[in-house]
Amino acid sequence: MADTATAEKLPRRVKTQQVKDRILATTRKILKTKGFEYVTVTNICKLSGVSVGSFYHHFDSKDNLLSFYFREAFDVYAREFMDIQNDDFVKNIIDSYGLYNNFMLAQGADFISNFYTHRNKSLYTYGNRAAHSMDIPIVRKNEAILRQAIDSGYIAIDATPEEINSDLAIIEKGCIFDWCLCDNSYSLVESTGSIMRNYLRGIVSETYLKNYPDAFRV
Repeated sequence: MADTATAEKLPRRVKTQQVKDRILATTRKILKTKGFEYVTVTNICKLSGVSVGSFYHHFDSKDNLLSFYFREAFDVYAREFMDIQNDDFVKNIIDSYGLYNNFMLAQGADFISNFYTHRNKSLYTYGNRAAHSMDIPIVRKNEAILRQAIDSGYIAIDATPEEINSDLAIIEKGCIFDWCLCDNSYSLVESTGSIMRNYLRGIVSETYLKNYPDAFRV
């Protein structure tokens, strides 16, 4: 009886967070042990003990849930990520994706393989309204880095920060897919950094190369 009374006295925001935590924990467990195709609203609600109505009170859709989950899980890394301030935008981009890849590796190879699938529409950085509306840190940070690089005259091509960032996001996803296909047999961080560096070498201006002559020297 005392337990019930205590539960009833919990503030609404605490109850709300508890429900979200159960949903997020269940989602991660399903992703890690079963795979993306098992991440359904029905399965999440059944395993977490949350009603369907309560699920949709907190999340608009499964894509919205995955975007929220991803942002919540990334919070541990986000502080270090948002502190990247070096004036060398190429180094900043490589460092930011290096942090992101280290975050993914911390989730485990099984999680990565189950999360990075063509069925997961939350990975559509610019094509998915749910993902973009969550203001994902890596998207926001890299757009700011690229915007500053364009303003500094460091980028030679006529492209927006969003367009360049979309290219980088595609490279990142391709690297992760290949890493999964190769059974994690090489360094994800080093390989992604090398490929992104090659891409960035093709878009930098003479002004950038003059200011950072050693940027692409191995």
